[in-house]
Amino acid sequence: MMIALLALSIATAPPSEQRAVDVTGYQLFWAVHRHLAADREAPAELLDSLFATPGYRALQERERRRGRITLAMRLAFLPRLVAQRESLEAADSWVKTVVPHLRHAADNKAKLDAFVQSFTSSTTLRAADSIARRFLPPSVRPADGHPPISIILFARDGRGYPHLIVADAARLAALGDHTRFFAHEFHHYYRHTLSRESPSIPPGASALRAVLTNIEFEGIADRLDKSAVTELSEAAFRETYTDSAERAYLARYRHEFARGPAWIALLDSALAGMPNDSASYVRVASMLGSRLPDGGRVLGAYMSATITKAFGQDALADVAGDPKRFFALYSRAAAACGATCGLLSPRSLAVIESLYPNPG
Repeated sequence: MMIALLALSIATAPPSEQRAVDVTGYQLFWAVHRHLAADREAPAELLDSLFATPGYRALQERERRRGRITLAMRLAFLPRLVAQRESLEAADSWVKTVVPHLRHAADNKAKLDAFVQSFTSSTTLRAADSIARRFLPPSVRPADGHPPISIILFARDGRGYPHLIVADAARLAALGDHTRFFAHEFHHYYRHTLSRESPSIPPGASALRAVLTNIEFEGIADRLDKSAVTELSEAAFRETYTDSAERAYLARYRHEFARGPAWIALLDSALAGMPNDSASYVRVASMLGSRLPDGGRVLGAYMSATITKAFGQDALADVAGDPKRFFALYSRAAAACGATCGLLSPRSLAVIESLYPNPG
């Protein structure tokens, strides 16, 4: 199938700062939807074309999402699967959240089409780029105008990959502040440029290192779009966040953020008491991955806020992309704050340092 490359130009930007926002995946999503809504399976060629578009291709290459996205679309739109859709017993937790999201998008297609067609705010994207780079070391080189973006439909979420920002059209349309959303994802885009190859570490340790890296990776980025969430009064929080699904998620976020010292204690106990063997690395990584709220991002946001309060935003920006220095700086900030902030023991810091050895 030949795919016409459809893109929205940032028409108001100067020529040197123009960058296309890709919408090919968004367009082909509705072609698949038409088949499924008519109780017909989408042709394999059409699905191949969908996952050849930039946004969906990135999701498959980075996260192997094709199978689950395809299942979510079938459950959401095939009339013959209505019973399965209502129970979702066979679906995993991610698919269970995506199905109602896609159905809501289909119910509001006309509004989404108008939103996507009018999404040409170069001022918003340049502002987001500027905010993201304020939370990064000054050595990070800016993109030409802003990082590349692909708008599709896949979840109430976004992705900041090394070469592409993937944004969900329905998620964007529901947001009042696009600047903060894109600042978060742009931070990820630039943060990837700071990743570096590490010398070899003990077998099994890579899983634990991935958990710790995600705490820094998501925690700093969350300060760009969720810092107000943890600072608002209860009344102001309810007035600001009116969407029920978003407010429920952010209410949990606020609750777990307030428990930051308890999550530090869990992390410290796990690392300080861990034997130095492969099975222990894997076991602790699995435990932390399942116990820490939202994959550790809330803990990372708490640590980032503690660092900022103690040493300022520039100090936080300076350790972005370097988890070992991030944890060490948090330890200093917590010591300045006192025991109420949650302390990491020397043993835990030594374990963390061993997971990020300096290049030979």
